This record gives sequence, structure tokens and C-alpha cells, in this order.
Amino acid sequence: MSIEASPSTPPPKVPRPPKPKKPAKLAKPPKPKKPAKPAKPKKPAKLAKPRKGKKKDEIVLKITRKLSVPLSAKEKENAIKNLVAKMDLVEALEEEKKAMVDGFKAKITQAKADIMNARQLVRNGAEIRDVNCQEIRDYKAGQFRIIRMDTEEVVDERPLTKEERQTHIPGT
Repeated sequence: MSIEASPSTPPPKVPRPPKPKKPAKLAKPPKPKKPAKPAKPKKPAKLAKPRKGKKKDEIVLKITRKLSVPLSAKEKENAIKNLVAKMDLVEALEEEKKAMVDGFKAKITQAKADIMNARQLVRNGAEIRDVNCQEIRDYKAGQFRIIRMDTEEVVDERPLTKEERQTHIPGT
């Protein structure tokens, strides 16, 4: 790689306007001004110390570029371990996401069930609750009844089944 260097001269300096003078003290006379020095041209900033190439019209600079470099066996092994670890991380994150989605699905399903129960409550004006009841088997009438204890209302009434008609003999 060769770079041609061309010396460049910086633009001439523009003189600044003089600063306002402070009032002179009466005791000392003002100092005479020194003659202005001629402006020196500034050197351009150096990127690297150039060295002379093999040819007179050649300058060689040390630079850095990103280029492909074959991996050593150890570097390949480390790269494989790194790749596997990242793949495992992605898999774990996907499983965690699925678990969270399933959790939200369950919450949504429960919320919908609660809505259905509330809708039934509003529509019917009553709700299903556990109520203490009494089960009566009337063998003379051949009837089976369930009676609510709070209102003594008959909830269910039907004929006794063949198995229910069999009475148990004490001691057997």
C-alpha cells in the first residue's frame, strides 16, 4: 500500500484585532511595543511516523484494517462453545416465553369463566351455593325426597329405586 504525501501549506493567519488597552498608571510610562514576529506555518498532524520505502517516491505507513484471519483449533473450540451457549439461551428464553403465555391463557380463561358466572347471576337473579339439606327415604310411601334446611322446601322428589327399598338388618 502506498500513499503519496504532498506537503500542504496552511492558509495564512488573519491578524486579530488588538485588545482594548487598560488605562495607564500615572506613575509608570507605557512600555514600547515589541515588533511582531512573523507567523510560522503549522505542521500537519502526523498519523504515523512515515518511513521511506524502497523507491524514492514511496512512503510506507503502519495502519490497521479488519481482515479475515483463520481461527486456530482452540479459537474454533471456543467459538463452538460460545455458539452452543447462545443457542441454549435462546431455547431457554423461548420456553420461558411459552410458560408465560400459557400462564396468561389460564388467567384469561379463568376471567372468562368468572364473566359467564356473573352473567348467569344477573340473568337468573340467583346463584348456586352450598345449602344444608336433608335426605328422607319414606319406605311406606316409596318416595325419596331432599328438603332444604333453610326454607324446608322440597328440592327433589322421586320414587325409591329397587336398591334403595332394601333395608339393612342390624348386626349383618
